[in-house]
Parts: sequence; structure tokens; C-alpha cells
Amino acid sequence: MEIYEYLFTGFIIISILIGSTAMVTIMSEPWRGISEREQLKVAAQKVMTQLILDPGNPPEWGREMLGEDGLSYFGLAKYSETTRDAYVLDPDKVQRLDNTTRLYIHPSKALELLKISGSYGLRLEFRPALEVNLTRLSNSEYTVSVSTPYTSTPIAWASLAAAMYTYEDGGFRVQEPTGGPLRTGVDGRCTIRFEESAAEMRVIVLAVEHQGVRVVRVAPAGSQVERARLLAGHIFLQEDNELEEALEIALTRTGNTSTLIGLSRTLSRVGPSEYMLDYLEASTEAVLAVSADGSRLYYAPRMEELVYSSVEGENPIPFSYSIERSVLIGGSLYTVRLYLWRVTW
Repeated sequence: MEIYEYLFTGFIIISILIGSTAMVTIMSEPWRGISEREQLKVAAQKVMTQLILDPGNPPEWGREMLGEDGLSYFGLAKYSETTRDAYVLDPDKVQRLDNTTRLYIHPSKALELLKISGSYGLRLEFRPALEVNLTRLSNSEYTVSVSTPYTSTPIAWASLAAAMYTYEDGGFRVQEPTGGPLRTGVDGRCTIRFEESAAEMRVIVLAVEHQGVRVVRVAPAGSQVERARLLAGHIFLQEDNELEEALEIALTRTGNTSTLIGLSRTLSRVGPSEYMLDYLEASTEAVLAVSADGSRLYYAPRMEELVYSSVEGENPIPFSYSIERSVLIGGSLYTVRLYLWRVTW
């Protein structure tokens, strides 16, 4: 009888040990998940801080047009000897994240410079603080709609500065809207009207402001218009063409009023599909250039919406941690959203 009692007692003890082990595992799993999430949060904050507050090394690598092998440290901040430019990004550095740019910084190189290669993946989204869309109603009439970028909530009483730049009769021409000051209504929409024009080489530039937030939008408005890239005073075409003259569009501010101005510039050919401006103003928002045969108008915005990711696909990776900041790029306010995720555990 004593043998059975010993066996039964041993069975009870083993059952208790097994149950205790299982309970410890079950109870520790949520805490482990929380710990991993916190580690990911800390890593994302460090990466975001480096990207938007550090200019990288060399500090003016965007303007110097260095290849990715010339970088020893990665950061997108505008280089400045003072702290007044915190949360101000260099548009030439940000443009290097566009995979259509010749001096594209590959995400694998960025991960390496950030010292997270092999451990993390990332996705960066640069979106204007205001969503500005232009709809053509006729050759002289357009509708502008202003809303929030993620929720599409209409923005009422936003003020607009607008100008239409056309190339006709061998020269650039600028038109301002008729009818006085422009503001969006309660539906976030505003109609702008220009003088009737049959020119198909035309571009509309909009500067939208609302409660201290300013966004500049450059939109083609004719059929003979093509996109080009502006990087450190250089214009890159998608295919080679001979360019004749250029117009630099800058944004100036007097008091509470923003004004768009056009400045003529000289172009010099650097190589196939690449030209260099004789000078680029710091307040430049876009550059227009016309082909030598007068058949094509190229527009190159200083900055546009951009997505930069270490993986393909339109959606962020599940279980990633996201963090966002508001930054100034050129004359526009942008929201930078970073998604970071672990690729190894």
C-alpha cells in the first residue's frame, strides 16, 4: 500500500511542476510582447531623431551630390551652425530618396548607415500637411480643393496665392487669377479663373496657407508638359532633350501675404538628360524649362509627396511601430511618418 501512496504523491508533485511551468510561460508571454514593443518604440524614436535632426556626414551631402558610397552617416536635416533650423529638412537630401533620381540612396544603404541593417526594416512617408488638389474645368477655370492628408476633412477659409505660367510666342508669361483674394469655402473648395489661353504648355503653382501652415503645390495644366527632377540646382529629364531657357519660381512673403515670383535663369548642359542652373534661390519652389524646339515644357518641383521603403508594397508591414513628426521642407510643411519593424528576433 505504501508503494502506491509514494507513486500517487510523486504523480501529484510532477503535475504541480508541469502546471507551474505552463502558467509561468503563459503569464510571461504578454510581458515579453510588451517588452519587444517597447524596444521597437525606442529604436523608432532613435531612428527618427537621427533622420530629422542630424544632417549626416558630410553635412551638405545633398548639395554636393555625393554618391551613397561617399556617406559615412545618414541624416536629412538641413545643415546649419545654429539651432534655429531644428525640424527643417534639406530638400536636396530628401529628393535623393526618390528611386527615379540618378543619385538615389538605396534603402539597404540607408539601413547600413543607420546601423540597423539586418535587424530592422523601415518605411518613410513624406506627405504635405495639407492635401491640395487641382481640377480643370476649362482652359481658364479650375477648382482647388484643400483637405487634411489622412482623413480628407475639408479645410475652410484657407488662403491661396496662385499663378499660371505659360510658354507661348517664344517666351514665358505669368497670369494671376482674376477676382481678387482667394479663400476656400466651408467645403474646402475654391474656384480660380485666369484669362482664356489656348497654350498647352502651362503650369499652375499654388501656395495654400491655413493657421500658419503653408503648402506649395505645382500642377501641370496643359498637354505639352512633362515632369523633371530638381536636385541641387541640376535638372534631370526622363529622356534626353535640348533645353533652351528656364524660369525659377520662388515664394516670397511680405507680412501675411505670400507672393510667387518668376526669375529667368541660364542653363548649361552637364551630360545626357542633365542640366545645371546658373543659380538657385533658397526660396525656390519649382523650375520650369522649355525645349529648344519649343514643343515641350518641363516642370521640376522642389519637393513632392514621397514614399521610401526597404520592402515593396503600398502598405506598411504588420506589427510595425509608427511615429510621425512635422517638418519644414522648402517652403512647405510636411508630415514625416516612420514605420519600423523587426526582421530578426
